[in-house]
Amino acid sequence: MDSITIAYRYTEVEAVRAAMAATRSALPFFAVMPWLGGVLLSLVLGLFIWEQRMGFYAYFLLFFGLLFVCIPALVVVSAIRNFRKTRGFDAAVRWTVRRQMLQNETDGTRVTFGWDKIRKVEEARSGFLLFLQPQAAHWVPKSGFTDDDGMKAFRDFVRSHGIPLKGGK
Repeated sequence: MDSITIAYRYTEVEAVRAAMAATRSALPFFAVMPWLGGVLLSLVLGLFIWEQRMGFYAYFLLFFGLLFVCIPALVVVSAIRNFRKTRGFDAAVRWTVRRQMLQNETDGTRVTFGWDKIRKVEEARSGFLLFLQPQAAHWVPKSGFTDDDGMKAFRDFVRSHGIPLKGGK
């Protein structure tokens, strides 16, 4: 396959999926944070029952317990807020992937870059994160591929250029 075309609409749902995937990538323990928050809140409750008062350490545990429980919701709210601020609201996006380069097109913009600019690619449940910088990535949803052969060809392009692919099949 010489080129792959990936076309989709960047909607609010895609923005949330991208934010969740990027957060999971940056914080490997993200999936267990709500559970850890629940444990911390249980400890606070146990300390309160045991001592009949709230000491400084209990407030500390309460703060972090609530923070850890709420982090997924905070990521979603932040992604929705950022999406609504941008002018690319519900924009059509098209990626053209070739052996020598990648091209990203939206209404009025076109960005072309070589494979050498990509540091790593991470495959998430619903898409791919293309990292051009250590903490900034482009989102390519799996729903934009026309079939599984396109996804397989994309993975092959990534591997053939020596780019680390995390989570790939």
